[in-house]
Amino acid sequence: MKSNRITIRSVHESEIMEMLSMLAEEGIYHNEELYVLLYESYPDLMIVAEREGSLLGFVVGALSTEDSGRILVLFVRRDYRGMGIGKRLLREVIRRMVTIYGVKEITLEVHEKNETAIKLYEEFGFRKVKKLHGYYNGEDGWLMVKKIMP
Repeated sequence: MKSNRITIRSVHESEIMEMLSMLAEEGIYHNEELYVLLYESYPDLMIVAEREGSLLGFVVGALSTEDSGRILVLFVRRDYRGMGIGKRLLREVIRRMVTIYGVKEITLEVHEKNETAIKLYEEFGFRKVKKLHGYYNGEDGWLMVKKIMP
């Protein structure tokens, strides 16, 4: 998939540290071992947006149950937000969850103040189903769910 010279593709294992560094630049710290385990379990659900060898963003998905997918992280570098990269990453991870794994629903969590992300998820058919009190270091979030129609 190519547009504006931005490529959406599966991650290479060697890029996991760069993904973690991208998050750390925003004050978000995730566990390297978890990302390696997710890569080993669901390599086709770790997807990056790249331009000329530089990672611009990524999405990480997994299966919660046999027929339920979960989006764990959707991240785009600050300088590249608003360019449709998050939308392309989200579209691709949903497509792969449905076509490769046959999921019937997809869940995710989002900070209640992240209105841009909530709007994007709602555009893709996700609905707020449960308030997550104190989920983000004492601040609230939302559990959002997308039902996949047969």
